[in-house]
Amino acid sequence: MQCRVGQYKEGEKIGTSQELANRIFTTVYMGTVNSGSATKDRARNLAKQIGADHLDVKVDIVIDAMAKLFEMITGKTPKFRVRLLHQLLSGWVFAHCLNLIQLWG
Repeated sequence: MQCRVGQYKEGEKIGTSQELANRIFTTVYMGTVNSGSATKDRARNLAKQIGADHLDVKVDIVIDAMAKLFEMITGKTPKFRVRLLHQLLSGWVFAHCLNLIQLWG
């Protein structure tokens, strides 16, 4: 199986940088109940400027579930830094899942 960046066919040319960005980038705003609209709006506007797809995802349920799992396994309540790690980890998993979905169509 041959894989090409952006899924361009043999001989197909890149039109614009926005077209390429749309084919290879998806930005994701991973907001929580504590997130404000300013950052969310900036993320959406950045994606629009570069031509990327954009998703707005609330991650509270994932972060809470990972924190509960951590507590169940260790007997300790996660502090802020561990919760941040959970958010980063869920972002990494989400990004790879999106990549596979796009790759496999």
